[in-house]
Amino acid sequence: MIAPRFLRALCISTAALSSLLPQAGSPVEGQILDSITGIGLPGIKVTVSSVSLPVITYEIYSAADGRFRFPLVAPGDYTILFGAMGYLPLPPSDPTNHIFHVADMASPVHFLVQLTPLGRISGRVFDGDGHPAPNVQIEMLRPRGAGVSINATDPEGRFTVIGLRPGSYVLLARPMLPGSGGDEARRTTIKPPASDDGPRLTWAATYYPGSTDRAGAQMIAVHAGANLTTYDIHLRASEIWRVRGVATDDVGKPVGGAELSLHSSEPLTGPEAKAKTNADGSFEFAAVCPGDWRILAEADRGKVMWKGTATVSVGHEDVEGVGIHLAAPFTVEGYVELDGARVTSNSSTVMAALYPADPSRDRQITSTVRNDSAMRFEGVYPARYRVLVSGFIPGFYIDSVRLGVNDVTGQPVDLAPGCPPIRIGFRSGAGRAVGLVENAPGVLVVLSPKNDALVAAQFSRSGATGPDGRFDIGSLRPGDYYIWAFDRVDMAAMADPDFVRTLIPLADTVHVEQGEVEVTPNLKLTPWPE
Repeated sequence: MIAPRFLRALCISTAALSSLLPQAGSPVEGQILDSITGIGLPGIKVTVSSVSLPVITYEIYSAADGRFRFPLVAPGDYTILFGAMGYLPLPPSDPTNHIFHVADMASPVHFLVQLTPLGRISGRVFDGDGHPAPNVQIEMLRPRGAGVSINATDPEGRFTVIGLRPGSYVLLARPMLPGSGGDEARRTTIKPPASDDGPRLTWAATYYPGSTDRAGAQMIAVHAGANLTTYDIHLRASEIWRVRGVATDDVGKPVGGAELSLHSSEPLTGPEAKAKTNADGSFEFAAVCPGDWRILAEADRGKVMWKGTATVSVGHEDVEGVGIHLAAPFTVEGYVELDGARVTSNSSTVMAALYPADPSRDRQITSTVRNDSAMRFEGVYPARYRVLVSGFIPGFYIDSVRLGVNDVTGQPVDLAPGCPPIRIGFRSGAGRAVGLVENAPGVLVVLSPKNDALVAAQFSRSGATGPDGRFDIGSLRPGDYYIWAFDRVDMAAMADPDFVRTLIPLADTVHVEQGEVEVTPNLKLTPWPE
């Protein structure tokens, strides 16, 4: 029996369409299954949209057994989409992603769709004495690229992290202890380890299965639909020390009331402790474990946010005299050049952004504001950045990224007030790579430069194969490339030279000449490594 909610959706959709469409066409129907259990999935929104204008859209929800049926769809060409939370999107090569045709008075167009659930992991966290550790922050971290899933343990130390895409992860349990200065809502109440008469001790952030060092973390492979259980972590005890210092402005004057946060070397995670400077600019973090840390400072100075940062290495003693210099934001100018000449008008989709070279420094990206190809990076603070370019100009390739007259292509640069403009140079005569992936329509072909300095999103290129498995990828910088055909790809991972090296045994190679079309070897489909 169809559930009332699904029946109402069907009735509303059919009633609305009956007044708009001619009574001609054929049914579109199918069933949506869980690829792991084979059970029908109810409540999945199914959308059928015409390819031609005006766009005609049909919507319905799958019934309790996963079945759906549009009784009458007008003749024409259509696409179909399945809106399913908690499931992987269908790969581009899946037949359901192809345009399909509906004829008049024909047999129903039928789809059998198998959706793969995202992964999950569960376990418990214990202190070093074997007691459950409640309200400990749990982080599932990608070893490369972006991505972190955060949860917390319950009163019995249990945790479950859901919605994990296939890939490799490390699992981290991060206690937020009273007195650390961290977020009150995330503080745990577990009893600290006994320190006797020695140094003060705390329960440290611990990687699965039981290491306080990222190098000792065990990689966890999460496959599509995986349900990983019993991933238990026993927290390790660690000495804690005090870190003290002073925050000053650009003329050496103490900055009182500045908000400070202490970050581990683990990128893209929140602060492990917080503090505030006194009126004389002094500050203290009372409980810091040994390791490399970064302190971020912010101060509101007349509606302008000043920022600063300092790196601290904590060994087996208190750290004194840490200095943090806060500065006001500034603007960096820039522009685009074509074949050495500045562009005076720009209708392309080229954009650029500044990424902090230290990923723990700031999560924000300072993007450009375009005005006739001129670029304005606003809200920049003194630090090291990478200049990354997105988009392309047909027939051109990125030849250089310059800071003033210096070529900084693929390199981090120090930016400070008064720095010269950023010049992004494009050159005509971009190369193209064409080829065939055998029996693989709609898969992704990726080219990555062999030069490590150029392994970044702006120099790697990708494109999908057509219905016949052929591809044509342009805007290539001349040089040598590795080339793959993947069923899916994480371009953030492809910007990591260390990760790309692990893919080299799976790659073919191609040499791209300026202004020429390179015919690649016939490629075979390679599963994306999880």
